Amino acid sequence: MEFFNSLFSSKYKSIDDEVTLITPIGSDSRAHAFQMENGDVVIAAWLQTSVPGRQGSDKSGMVKDTRMEKVDIVIPLELNGKVSQFNELGNESSFSNKKNEPGQTILNDLELKGGKIVILKIGK
Repeated sequence: MEFFNSLFSSKYKSIDDEVTLITPIGSDSRAHAFQMENGDVVIAAWLQTSVPGRQGSDKSGMVKDTRMEKVDIVIPLELNGKVSQFNELGNESSFSNKKNEPGQTILNDLELKGGKIVILKIGK
């Protein structure tokens, strides 16, 4: 919780309606995007865990979620800063599949895994 509080400690606005999530057909991928007061963008992405009509027969609560999807994210802003990738606990790892085009930033091949949340912070 401390990690999320630090990410959202300044003013921000949702830019969900402006960001495009490009997914495989039948995808369970979800994402929310926020633009911070300083111009940075934060994106939280995950695979939806409860999908109506797709529950298996094992109701024990111990089923391992082995799903994995790769998605692309198109942000309608030219962001020239570093991309930091974090898990839900705030542990950072590298993400280098960013490219800038006139008027937009594209994040390619973001890997989403079942039961995990990915947080990206893209510097202005």
